[in-house]
Amino acid sequence: MIVDQPGSHYIFLFSRKYVYGGSDYIKYQNKPLTNREYLQHWGKWFLLGTRKELEELADRLDPYVEREQIPCIKFNREVQKDFEEMLLRECVMCIYCDEREREDVWEILAQEGVKTKAWQYEKNTLDA
Repeated sequence: MIVDQPGSHYIFLFSRKYVYGGSDYIKYQNKPLTNREYLQHWGKWFLLGTRKELEELADRLDPYVEREQIPCIKFNREVQKDFEEMLLRECVMCIYCDEREREDVWEILAQEGVKTKAWQYEKNTLDA
């Protein structure tokens, strides 16, 4: 389910089960991660593109999110000013998953035409 609230910096993709049922999306093998496991294993693939390109990809990835093959996704509504100052004039999409499933998620992304790989652990984002 694509959650697009105009006041938000991001557009999100969550499964309907999570949005309406309150289930945990930060999990591995159907079990919610502990804080320690989250810091050790949770991360994201990064993709860059125009908002239009990322919206089109989000439409193609939404069924995978609904089937919980991809836990969740977010992408920028517009190029962020901080990024623009670094000469990054594209929007960013983050595809979140447990690193123990990241190659499975990468296979899905590759099937949908994604060619560039960039992975970061969430812990590194929190440390920044």
